[in-house]
Amino acid sequence: MGLQQSIDECTSPDQQHVRDCCHLEGETPIEIRIAYSHPRPSSYPANREPTGGGRRYPPPYGQPPLVAGGLHAPRGRLPPTASRPEVHLGKSSPRPSVPAGDREASDAAAAGQVDSPEFDADAFAAPPDSERTQVSVATPGRMENPAALQMLQMALAQEEDYFPEIVRVSRTSRRQAMRETSNPDVTTKYQAAAGIVNKALQKVLEACVPDADIITLCELGDRIMEEETGKLYNKKDKEGKKMEKGVAFPTCVSVNELVGHFSPMKGESRQLKAGDVAKIDLACHLGGFIAAAAHTVIVGGEKVEDKRADVIMAAWNAAEAALRLVQVGNKNTQVTEVFAKVAKEFKCTPMQGVLSHELKKHIIDGSKTIMCCETTEDKVDEIEFEMNEVYCIDVVMSSGEGKCKPTEIRSTVYKREVEQSYILKTQKARQFISEVNKRFPVLPFSLRAIEDEQVARVGVSEARRHELLVEYPVLHEKPTEIVAQFKFTVLLLPGGTKKITGMPLGDLEKQAATTCAVQDEDLKKLLSSSANPKKSKKKASKDDKKEEVKADA
Repeated sequence: MGLQQSIDECTSPDQQHVRDCCHLEGETPIEIRIAYSHPRPSSYPANREPTGGGRRYPPPYGQPPLVAGGLHAPRGRLPPTASRPEVHLGKSSPRPSVPAGDREASDAAAAGQVDSPEFDADAFAAPPDSERTQVSVATPGRMENPAALQMLQMALAQEEDYFPEIVRVSRTSRRQAMRETSNPDVTTKYQAAAGIVNKALQKVLEACVPDADIITLCELGDRIMEEETGKLYNKKDKEGKKMEKGVAFPTCVSVNELVGHFSPMKGESRQLKAGDVAKIDLACHLGGFIAAAAHTVIVGGEKVEDKRADVIMAAWNAAEAALRLVQVGNKNTQVTEVFAKVAKEFKCTPMQGVLSHELKKHIIDGSKTIMCCETTEDKVDEIEFEMNEVYCIDVVMSSGEGKCKPTEIRSTVYKREVEQSYILKTQKARQFISEVNKRFPVLPFSLRAIEDEQVARVGVSEARRHELLVEYPVLHEKPTEIVAQFKFTVLLLPGGTKKITGMPLGDLEKQAATTCAVQDEDLKKLLSSSANPKKSKKKASKDDKKEEVKADA
């Protein structure tokens, strides 16, 4: 990218220049090679340095990304472009002046009258369509000239050293990740991660007592997930590397009107009070396979009969209905519709902007989503649930209008924006982004996880300015309203949809003494159906067949 190399075997060092440019757009790497030749004007000294233009940064594609929980992450300004040599393409592009004698020679060469032995156009020509597959396997750059290919590989190697923060994911690994959900080993990793998440969630719920410090609860959840994942899959692979594992989403404890993402730093925490409605949200992964969960608890164990009870039971019944609808062949719009029906029964509102995402390897917010509350502004494409998919179902209900806004509380949860790269200016900022690239290359993290707190506070500011991070802001409803949340992970297996994370309602059913109830007959029928479909009966045994024959006789 932006590196200029000369190739001796096919060029003259005085006249021919080759620029190799590799631009990553989305998930598809595209290589563009431009060969051009023109005599050097006599007015330009031989040692003239190129000026103008700079390294091009791709603009953000489409709308701002939807983060976990379906909340728009605000974007900052694009990083300033650095300088790069100008490349003139097309007939309308300006070209440098050429002396008269040299102009006649170049015109003759362009007309085919002069056969220059210094330039071989075939070395840079793309192979025919019938040969491209074979050529791409033999020579990844589609350049048959060995010297040219070697120079390109050297340029890419230098670039990786110069831009260490770039995270590259090949198309092959993405396609492989889509197929891995049918692998029994992958299912085992999902279930193992789910067991760890459920254990951490249970411990944090038990610690939600009056006067408990929220930062202590968050640290407890993160510590349990780190310790438990550290006990599994410790063997090294053929390359001598250990499996990546640990926290996939830091523990967040959001109270009452706070919608989510509250995971404070030291000195910014709060204490729980009796009667608070606390929502605990966390996730971990084993080898990139993520299990997530969230649960709501009434602090102090007291019985409530007001809107706190209504919103908790609304969220719980909506989650139970979603579990029965996320089946192979059904559509996401069916789930969104049932959220609205359940909320109406309990006089509540689904939270706008919340999304349930498909989970893939190292991807916590997949492209296939379920909208919690559809509006004229917020809509998603209709999709059909397919076999061997994994979803994180996130249900958030509000006792108010269901509209959330960012708070003035400092955001502490971030995720690396893998499509952006920039060389940060200050040493602490470079130290911060280097640690993020090493420990949290693709999944969300909390600033508490950074070893040096001062480095985290300084580095995150500069990294945000250059859009190297996706922010998970702390959002809230109106101060007088209550928000409840339940989240769980499901696997769409051949035997049916299997829920692997999440806590039972338990004592919360007695604590949340709501006066509302489901009256809709279709909802009653759906909620009364089994969430665990029975397996097909085995073939009748020989003894059973004999008894059937005797009965017929």
